[in-house]
Amino acid sequence: MISSRTVFRLYPGLWTKKLGSWLAIYSPFSREGLWVLNREAAFLLAQIDNRRSLAEVLALAREESETVVLADLKPVLKKLERARIVSKGRFKQADFLKKPDRLGVWLQLTNQCNLRCSYCYVAGNSTQMGPVTARKTIQRILDAARQHNFSKIKFKFAGGEPLLRLSLIISLTVWIRKQAQRRKTETSFVVLTNGILLTSRVARLFKKTGLGVSVSVDGLAEFHNQTRRLVNGRGSFALVKRGIENLKKEKVPFNVSVTITRENLAGIPELTEWLLEKKISFAFNFYRPNSLSSSDLIPDREKLIVCLKKAYRLIKKNYKYWLPPTGGFLDRVIFPRSHLFPCGAGRSYVVVDPAGRITDCQMRLGQPLGSAKNQDLIKTIKKGGLNSGNRKIKKTCQTCRWRFLCAGGCPLIDQIYCRVYQALIPEVLELEAKRIISLYRSQDSQLV
Repeated sequence: MISSRTVFRLYPGLWTKKLGSWLAIYSPFSREGLWVLNREAAFLLAQIDNRRSLAEVLALAREESETVVLADLKPVLKKLERARIVSKGRFKQADFLKKPDRLGVWLQLTNQCNLRCSYCYVAGNSTQMGPVTARKTIQRILDAARQHNFSKIKFKFAGGEPLLRLSLIISLTVWIRKQAQRRKTETSFVVLTNGILLTSRVARLFKKTGLGVSVSVDGLAEFHNQTRRLVNGRGSFALVKRGIENLKKEKVPFNVSVTITRENLAGIPELTEWLLEKKISFAFNFYRPNSLSSSDLIPDREKLIVCLKKAYRLIKKNYKYWLPPTGGFLDRVIFPRSHLFPCGAGRSYVVVDPAGRITDCQMRLGQPLGSAKNQDLIKTIKKGGLNSGNRKIKKTCQTCRWRFLCAGGCPLIDQIYCRVYQALIPEVLELEAKRIISLYRSQDSQLV
């Protein structure tokens, strides 16, 4: 109950950013994470100093507007309390450990590829997933998903280059939909491709089948060609650009996935500008060392910060007329909601290799945890170690205000990008706040 004697306190670790007449505020303890306050709410918040009673706060508010009464303040304070920005009692611990309802399934249809990328973690060979293996494994996954109350499943067709198995992709999509409908499970599909084989015919087929696409692009021209070469050594950018144009022409939903390495780092701002001009959604991923590529590809962290700040400035400049979702602008950092896990590995993610063996992350394809023969595939994945159980925040992260946004980063690479996260999370929070403000008049509910 709120009365004139009530004393509100600010939650610890709050981050704020003034944006014109608005105030962006992030609370590490809030389910929603980021909120945006209008001028009146921001003024009210500024009067809360952990000592003043609500009567004293009201007196200060009346200096700004003589007509304000206690009843005017209560709804705003209730929202701020629900957002865990302020509290009138004991601070509540973060309680956003929510059981996921969406299962991610990575299907490695083939290890064959028509590119030879410098950072690839898949050993290129002729191994392929057969239709029988695919259906048997997917059948078990659908059964396990229902058993563990996953109501949605997102299937990712991957490789190698999955478009080398185009007919299998189409047939599996049709078959999976029928199987899922019987179980009342919602499904979605995306093809992870290098874009070389995205002809007009393929784009039309994807549109008809209802497939989404994620295209790998690592830069414009020379930067892309340096990291993603054809088998004959020639660059692939011209072919990828043509594939993207085919997707746009047929209005196939797609995004661009960018892997940042030492080789293409300098070209990221230019690529960002091009993607914004084309109104293409995109995500930045950081290179992860693996046994098949050189650790020399890890970008210099300070240069990476400078590079992405340039990219973010371009996004800020363009957000008024179009801004892609901010969720992919900083590798595995998920905005704006707070969370304990950086990904679904070990919890809500199943990777299937061409032989039907399963593991918890595509970076661990050579480390199977089981197969379709296992009685409970989800239970098998949860025993894998990555993000398993109630994963505790690492000791080095416990005093960091961003610990519930990066969640310690990818568990495979031991915080090598920690400095980058700390420097750039505020930048992306500002981008997200600008997006919220731009959507204010339509439907956004996180604006007080």
